[in-house]
Order: sequence, then C-alpha cells, then structure tokens
Amino acid sequence: MTQIARLTSATTYRRHAHGVAVLLAFCLAPGLARCQEKAEPAASVIPKGVLQDDLLDKMVGAWRLSGQFEGQPINHSVEVRWVLNHQFIEIHEKDLNQPKGTDVLYEAMVYLGYEATSGRYVAHWLDVFGNGSPTLGYGKRTGSTLQFDFEYPGQPWLTTFRWNAAPNTWQWLMQRKTKQGPWQETANMTLAPAAP
Repeated sequence: MTQIARLTSATTYRRHAHGVAVLLAFCLAPGLARCQEKAEPAASVIPKGVLQDDLLDKMVGAWRLSGQFEGQPINHSVEVRWVLNHQFIEIHEKDLNQPKGTDVLYEAMVYLGYEATSGRYVAHWLDVFGNGSPTLGYGKRTGSTLQFDFEYPGQPWLTTFRWNAAPNTWQWLMQRKTKQGPWQETANMTLAPAAP
C-alpha cells in the first residue's frame, strides 16, 4: 500500500469514526433526556383511571338548596357535574336572593374527590369571601354520608352531606367548634332537585 493510499485510508477512517460518533451522540441524546425526565417527580403523570363513586354520582345534576345558615333562610341554586378527567365533582353554589346586611351574593365552587393514597375524600372549597384561610377539607364516607373536617385557624368546621334515597334529597349540615369546646350547628339545609 502506498503512502498516499494509507493517508487517504486513515483520513477516511477518521471521518467515518467522527461521523459515527456524532450519529451515536445524536441518537442517544433523546434517550438520555428521557432518562433525566423519568427522574422528575411522578406528580406530572396524568392519571389514566377515573374516579368511580356511586355516592358522588347521586349528587350530579341541578338542585335547589334551602334551609337555614346562621339563623337566616337561604335559597341557592346548585349545579353539580364531573370535571377534570372524572376525578372531582364540581359543586357550583349560587345565592338566588340578596342576603340581609350584605351587598355580596354568596357563590362557591367546591371540588369533591377521593385521595387514593390516604384513603379519604378531599374537598377544595372556594368562595366569594376568599380570605386566604385554608379551604382544604378531608373526609370519610360512612354508608350514604360524607363528612368533611375543615381545620380553619381558630375554628374547625364539619360539613356533612347525607344522601336520602326515598325523597331523592341531600341533607347538608355544617357545624363549627366553639371556643368553649362543643360543636354548634351553623347550617341545616336540604338539597332537592331543581324544578324543570
């Protein structure tokens, strides 16, 4: 083999080796990026399953909420539907009458779901008061009753949703703990199907 042939052959080999190295780096880079992505927390994984809950299913629909809240009569419309990949029911509660002593009509968006890792229900309660207090409640189901505990600073609340199959209604109770210790009823309301 001549000197020129050996130089040409070596140059070709180096170019080929360099090309293979670049090609390998190009092909492996996405795989390495995927490995790095997998190291991130699993919180970004979108759940594939949907929440199936026969009791929450019974709350889906259009309702009228009536009864007493802190001694005052209430009359609210309530729309309930499954949202967010069937992980929560969204309860949209809206005051239909101007309450005495305030110019603000009450409105709330409540999201009820189930936290499988802890085995309990969860409630995100957002309303027009938006005063920065924690609005996350945790609950448990006993038969046809869901009871949520809200640990507001200085005054815990209990909110109970009780399904009554025969009249097709929900009883909605709210209690708050007094400074003296016992629970005091704050609201006793009935959720009944809205008239068509």
